[in-house]
Amino acid sequence: MAERPLKNLKRAYIREHSVKFSTTVRKGTAVKNDSGDVVEGAAVGDNTFGIALDAGTSGASGTKAKIRVAYFGHPAVVEALVGTGGCTAFATAKYASDGCIDATVGGGNTKLRLFGQWLETGVVGDYAALNIAQAAFTVGS
Repeated sequence: MAERPLKNLKRAYIREHSVKFSTTVRKGTAVKNDSGDVVEGAAVGDNTFGIALDAGTSGASGTKAKIRVAYFGHPAVVEALVGTGGCTAFATAKYASDGCIDATVGGGNTKLRLFGQWLETGVVGDYAALNIAQAAFTVGS
């Protein structure tokens, strides 16, 4: 279990984003653009662009919640929420409905967005260290 995941944001590109009305974004999940606001990714092929460093919930109206997002493609190690199936140190990571999990690269015909490489092993509900500098599209499952 990764109780205190590694974290290094020294070279990360971090930007604040508004959470879409009537939406919750969990810390450690991959996020995507939705009409200028952010929402959690919803499928392995979504065009996610970073990992939420904070949790945020926007109501149906009023002021939108603000969260920080560490962008893929910039060297950083973030705390990522581990989904069902867990994560394995040095495996690649992908979307899962409840966080991020190990990805199988190669074979298949599904567009797959890799979030990076796990640096720790963890189980569902943990936060584990994820190197987000290695994001890419590939084909896999």
